[in-house]
Amino acid sequence: MLKIKWLENTKLTWILISVITLGVIFGNALLARKTINTLSSTQQSLLNSGYVLYELNRLHVLILSAESGQRGFLLTENEEYLAPYADALSELNLQLKSVANIHSELPGQKIKIQTLLDLTQEKLDELTTTVALALSDKERKALRIVLSGNGRMLYRNIRQTFEEIENIESNYRQLLFSKLAITEREAQATFIISAITS
Repeated sequence: MLKIKWLENTKLTWILISVITLGVIFGNALLARKTINTLSSTQQSLLNSGYVLYELNRLHVLILSAESGQRGFLLTENEEYLAPYADALSELNLQLKSVANIHSELPGQKIKIQTLLDLTQEKLDELTTTVALALSDKERKALRIVLSGNGRMLYRNIRQTFEEIENIESNYRQLLFSKLAITEREAQATFIISAITS
């Protein structure tokens, strides 16, 4: 009788140990899956944010190149300055389309990006108008437009909008890097628990 009770207790103990072990393994598997999903989505968000910043920086550089070519031509009336201006202009049209298609994960960024695109289009109109006037021997008219300060104001607004978008995206990236570091520590803990329970 005592032997049967002892066997039943042993059997119950092993069942209990098995259930606990399976529970720990199952819980650890769920935690590992959650960690992997978090790592994956955080890395994807970092890639996306980096792409947004890259596309916006490229747009900014092209605006500066086009403006530099325009100014060089207007100041010197040397058509050699039109080559970098024309190159930047053709790339700018493609870049505007590219920027229009980017997607920031942050609320409010889409509106700011659209504002940047609108300002850039206004700036392009100003650049092309002044160059066209200068090419048709109306340099004084072109210079009056430049000296009105409208182009300078447009560029200031472009730069300010660009910096706002860039700061928001950069802060978001810092947040994502922090999240990534925490998730990596959680992943290490999960794998240690896995190793111990295996």
